[in-house]
Amino acid sequence: GSNNQPTLDLFSVETDASVTAALPLIGNPVSTNGNVTVAGVTLSEGTQVGTVTEQIGATTVHLASLKVAATRNNTDVEKIVLYNSGTTAETDLENFIMRYNNEDIGTGTMSGKYLTFDLSACGSGCNVDKGKSRTYEVYGDIADGSTREINLDVRRASHVLVKDTKEGFYVAPTNNA
Repeated sequence: GSNNQPTLDLFSVETDASVTAALPLIGNPVSTNGNVTVAGVTLSEGTQVGTVTEQIGATTVHLASLKVAATRNNTDVEKIVLYNSGTTAETDLENFIMRYNNEDIGTGTMSGKYLTFDLSACGSGCNVDKGKSRTYEVYGDIADGSTREINLDVRRASHVLVKDTKEGFYVAPTNNA
C-alpha cells in the first residue's frame, strides 16, 4: 500500500493440501503513524573531576561524572558503560559505585578497559524527565596501580542505554562527553 498504509500480501503457497482461495490474497491496509517523536538525549561531562592524586588503599574516590539531559519525552537510563583510556589495570580499582544526588544507584564491574553499570533496577534515580538533566557520579576504591591514571569517558553513544518512557523506544544519545 501507499500513504503510510502497508498491507500484508500473499502471492503463493507451497503445500500438499488444496488451496481454495484465489491468489494473491491482499490484507486490509493498516494506517501507521509517521509522526512519532522520541526523546532526545545528550551526554556531556558532569562535574569536572580533574587530576586527583590518591594513595593505594583510598576508598570512595571520585573518578568520573556524566550528565544526561532529556528533551521531548521522559526517559529512563538503564545502562552506562564507561571506557578507561588511562593506564590503570583492570584490578587497580574496585568497589565501583554510581551515585545520583548522593544516593547509590548501582554498582559497576570492570572488564578490561570497560566499566559497566547495569541500572535497569535503579528506579527513580535513573528517570530523566523531559527538559531536565541528571548528573551521575562514579566512585571507586584504589587497590593498586601506583603512578597509574584512570580516565573514564563514554566511548560510544550506544554505551549509554536510554529508553523513552512514553514511546517505549531506546534512544541513541548525542555524545558530547
